[in-house]
This record gives sequence, C-alpha cells and structure tokens, in this order.
Amino acid sequence: MNPIKFIAKHFDKSVLPEPIQINSICAFTGEKITEGYEINKIISSSFTDYEYLKYKSDYVSVDIALLLSNRLINGNSGLRNYSFYCTEKELKILKREEIEDILINPKETPFIFCVSFNNKKHISFKSKINYNNDNFIIQTDLAPVKINMKELNEVYPILKNRYSVIPEKKESTLQPTYFSKEEIEFGCTNYKKIESYGAEKYFREENILNKYRKSYFLKLLIFI
Repeated sequence: MNPIKFIAKHFDKSVLPEPIQINSICAFTGEKITEGYEINKIISSSFTDYEYLKYKSDYVSVDIALLLSNRLINGNSGLRNYSFYCTEKELKILKREEIEDILINPKETPFIFCVSFNNKKHISFKSKINYNNDNFIIQTDLAPVKINMKELNEVYPILKNRYSVIPEKKESTLQPTYFSKEEIEFGCTNYKKIESYGAEKYFREENILNKYRKSYFLKLLIFI
C-alpha cells in the first residue's frame, strides 16, 4: 500500500473543505484522481520539499491534503507538529517520552514510524512502510534513519547509562547525568567526568560509539 494512503485512512475527511471534481493526477503520487485540491490551496508558502512534487499536475489528492492539513489533531494542528506511529489499526501521536517504547519493543507490522526533531517540517509523505521488526526505517525531518535491532541493542544501553543520573546526586535539585547529550554525541574531554563514570568502561564504549559518530542513527537515538 502507498504510505500516504496508509496514514490518511486514519483521519476524517470532514476536516477538509469540500474537494473539487477533476480528471487529473496527483502531483505527489501520480495516481489518477477524480477529486482533489489545487496545489496552491494546500501547500503553504513555507513548503520547500518541491522535489516530492514528481508529477506534472496542478492538483493533489484528498489523501495528500489530509497529511498536509493543519487541522488533523484537535482541529488546530497537523501531523508535522508531532512524532507518530501508524499501523493498519491505529495512528498514535507520540509524546517524546513515548517514542522509546515504540522503538525498543516489537511492533505490529506493517507500520510507519516518524520522529520529528523540531515539529516544524512535514515528514509523513516521505515515510516508508516497514514490514520487519529487525530492520526498519524511522523517517525524521533530517533524513530517513535505518534501524538495525542488533546495532540498537548494542548502542542504546550505552546511551541510557551515560545519560542516567549520577547515583549520589539523585536527591539533588539538578540531578546531573554522567554526561550531557552533547558529550555523548561528540565525545567528552572532561577527564573528571570520565573517571566518575569509569574510565575503562568509558573508553571500551567509545570503541563502539565511534563507529556511529556523525551518523543520523546516533543523533536520533540520543534525541530519543
């Protein structure tokens, strides 16, 4: 199934104005459409992903209009404002603290998984349908990120440990973690922090993390 239809079927078309009757194709998907909307009535002036308008047409389908609508969620915001997880049965809008659970646990296939770093850019029409829990793609507003569960299970516990609160500081107001997210992503030069964490463990883990430094994979996991 087309990812656009896979997502759009979960939304009520009544949030949109009445479509116009046409005999054309969708500028995004190339599918033949008998009803839809003029492109300039759907995409805003801030839209920049013109490379996704692959077909010569002045119209888009109802499904595309739904995905780009700013009225889908509670009538006052759209999918670009959220991370989300979509299956045949449901579309779940994800709070940041809910993303981890979807990431690490088995997912109902097929599924679409989208994570937004800044909640400002449309990513739904760029997404891919996944059919495998061991290897899948998370679409982000920076790039699609390939997730391999073997790699995830090696890297993610390291990130969790490094971003955990220092035990003797748990009762403090600030509750400092062993390292900041920046230090986890780019490496730490503060040897006192490294010693507090455990130098041998730190440098052993660095051998693993260095394989993923500057990758969207590591950036995404740190964000989560």
